[in-house]
Amino acid sequence: MSNDIALLNEDAALPAHLQKYQAKAAAEAAQLVTGFNSAPKVSIRGKQFRFDRDGNEVALPMGTPLDCVIIAIDPPEGMAKSFYHGSFKTDSADAPDCFSTDGKQPDSTVAQPVCRSCHECPNNVFGSGHNEHGEVTKGKACSDHKNLFIVEASAVDGDVFALRVPATSLKNLSTYGRRLAGAGVPPQVVATRITFSDATHPQLSFEALNYLDEKQADFSVKRSESKAVQLLLPSKNQLPRVDNANALPAPIEDAPLEIAPPPKAEPVYVLTAKAGTTTKEQFYAKNWTDELLIEHGYMEIQE
Repeated sequence: MSNDIALLNEDAALPAHLQKYQAKAAAEAAQLVTGFNSAPKVSIRGKQFRFDRDGNEVALPMGTPLDCVIIAIDPPEGMAKSFYHGSFKTDSADAPDCFSTDGKQPDSTVAQPVCRSCHECPNNVFGSGHNEHGEVTKGKACSDHKNLFIVEASAVDGDVFALRVPATSLKNLSTYGRRLAGAGVPPQVVATRITFSDATHPQLSFEALNYLDEKQADFSVKRSESKAVQLLLPSKNQLPRVDNANALPAPIEDAPLEIAPPPKAEPVYVLTAKAGTTTKEQFYAKNWTDELLIEHGYMEIQE
């Protein structure tokens, strides 16, 4: 039995010094379920963890896992989003053409927002994506991601790094978050090991290594709630919008239409042969969403 399974077994007794954090687990470990201000970054370029402090990059040897403690998750609900004009870009160092740190509307610093809100943006729907060859994919042109703020497990009081979890890894992150919540622990009191899965594009896997001791756990939780860490979270620290600057496009319902478009039929989602005998209800009971089912080939949009 691996450390992860032994630690996060819902029937296993939680250490006494961590039981006071069980209420925090439901709120914060669940946040893992499906530009970083001033924080240094950990990138995953080339399937290798690379620590970047002010442009000075130190890469872990190929195949070396990242052992860390997750002290903050952003955005706390939903996903952050980024959009590039043109073809798909894997772990691009270029700034996206449009992005949202809260997944609700473009950030104030976006020079030319594509849409007024992420909800109504045509790039935020399945089937709008393109791969590196310019071919249409079932994914989104505006990709989802989650931002983790971590410290190395060997230095809980060390530098805080920002790690962007790409769309291809969100299912694994969500699974890990549900296991933490089920075990009654927030991510701040567990040492987490992050590794690369065997996939074409960088895909991360997450497992628990060990609980922090009482002193480390207390420090980690207090640090996660500190103003210094909260100021690192992009969705909570957006610059205010300035009148007449970076104006968002007019709401779709207010835009004048010369010719009324035909009514758009509601999409019909159907399971594929890959789903086998599993029904939608059974998938939903296991916390699968329509987006994840489409992304992993269990569901498709019927034309």
